[in-house]
Amino acid sequence: MKLLDCKLIWDHAEHNAFTDLQAFNGSLFMAFREGSAHVSADGAIRILKDVKGEWQSCALISLPDADLRDAKLSIGPDNSLILLSAAAYQEGPIKHQCHYWTSNDGEHWSSGTPVAEPNHWLWRITWYQDTAYGLAYGTGGTKGLFWYEWTLDGQWQYHRLEEFENQYANEHGLCFDETGKAYCLLRRDNKDTKITEGLWGTATPPYRDWQWLPIGFRIGGPVLIWNSNRSGFYAAYRRYEQVDQWVPQWTEVAELGMDGGVVDSLTLPSGGDCSYPGLSTDNKHLNCSYYSSHEKNTSIYCSKIKTLNTENQTPKKNT
Repeated sequence: MKLLDCKLIWDHAEHNAFTDLQAFNGSLFMAFREGSAHVSADGAIRILKDVKGEWQSCALISLPDADLRDAKLSIGPDNSLILLSAAAYQEGPIKHQCHYWTSNDGEHWSSGTPVAEPNHWLWRITWYQDTAYGLAYGTGGTKGLFWYEWTLDGQWQYHRLEEFENQYANEHGLCFDETGKAYCLLRRDNKDTKITEGLWGTATPPYRDWQWLPIGFRIGGPVLIWNSNRSGFYAAYRRYEQVDQWVPQWTEVAELGMDGGVVDSLTLPSGGDCSYPGLSTDNKHLNCSYYSSHEKNTSIYCSKIKTLNTENQTPKKNT
C-alpha cells in the first residue's frame, strides 16, 4: 500500500473524532462527532460533502441533553442515506440509546428515531438485501454482545452471542458475500491480555454459529469493506503497540485475504488520541477518514491510498 495524499479536513471544535465515509449519489460524504472533549454533553454529528476535492459542511445533527457518538453512514434499500449514532446520557437509567436519521441528499435529514434496545450500543449496520445487520454491545450495566437484524419499517430482532458471555467484545466491521455469509472484524478489551487481541469471524444464516480466529494484535474502531473484485477486504482500525496500554497507538489500513490474514498494511500519519476510520473505494484508490492528535487538538484527516490486489497474494504473519 502507498500513501498518495493526506489532508487535515476539519479542526473547528475542541475535539473532532470518530469518523465514517460513504459514497452516495455520486458524492463522498463524511460523518464525525465534534464536541468540547472526548466525552462531553455537547457532542453533535457533523456531515461533510466532498465537492470537487474540497470538503464542505452540509449538516449538523444533535439531540437535546445527549452526547451523540460514533456516527456511521450506510445506504438503505430505498436508496436513502442513513446515519446511525449512539446518544449518551449523563443522567437516568438509560446510558445509551441508538438513533437513526435518513436523507435523500445528505443535507436535509429526518428527525432522529430510536433503534435497538436501550443500553444496547449498535455499533454499525451493514445492509444485505433489504435487512441491516450489526453487533450491539451492552452498556450501563447491561453485559453481552448481541446480533441485530433490522428493517426500515422499524422492526428489529436480536440474539445473544453466548461465546462472549464473560468477555468484553464490542466494536466491529462487517461484510457479506453474495450467499449471505458474514465476515466480521471484532474488537475485544479484556483484563486478561491473552483474550484482548481482535478476532476474525465468519458465519452463515441465521448467524448463530460463528467461527472465530485471533488476528494476533489488539484493535479499536474497526471498519471492513470489500476490495474492488471481492477477492479480499480493506480494513482500518486503531492499532496498539501493547495490548495492555492505551498509548502508543496509531491508525492502520490493511488489505486482508479471505481468511482475514494481513496481505499488506500502511500506518497513516497519526498518534495520541486517534483512529476510528471510515473507508470508501472508487475502484482506483482507497479513501480513509480518521482523526488524530499528533499535530494539534484532535482533528479530522482524509487520506488517499494506492492499494494492491489481494487476489493471489499470500497473507503475511500478523505481528
